[in-house]
Amino acid sequence: MAKNNLKQKTKKEAKPLAEWTCPEFVKYKKNKSWYQILWVILALLIIFAIFKGGFLPVVTFVLMGIVVYVYSKKEPRKIHFKIVSKGLWFNEKFYDFTELKSFWILYEPPELKTLNFLTEKKLPGIITFQLGNQNPIKIREILLEFLPEDEKRKESLADKAARAVKF
Repeated sequence: MAKNNLKQKTKKEAKPLAEWTCPEFVKYKKNKSWYQILWVILALLIIFAIFKGGFLPVVTFVLMGIVVYVYSKKEPRKIHFKIVSKGLWFNEKFYDFTELKSFWILYEPPELKTLNFLTEKKLPGIITFQLGNQNPIKIREILLEFLPEDEKRKESLADKAARAVKF
């Protein structure tokens, strides 16, 4: 209860240093051929697994196909993001700066505009927010007052691949 009261007090007292609303993730338009290619690749993987004699890989590929399809249809939620002197607000979730190790900004407009944080906990580990139309230099200057910047961080291979196939 005391922790909730502290969060409510922090939320009410802290003046935002920066604040914006953005989509949870970038949603790419997918045409009919995108889905056809997905199903062809999935079918080839399943046929390969069947010939290799493995039941578990077949089930895994079917489940992966379902997850990819469902996620590709998902609409991003609107996220209200706020930087205050004590930490970050992500909708109703508060991250104290003591819970964060570092931050980095990946900025290659128009597609890649993210603000990323490494947490002290293993889960979630890395938190990523869309910058939207925010000035990355201003956001960086604000965050440098509270957290070290990890300038060596780059976009992960998985994120690059997902972006390349418009996922």
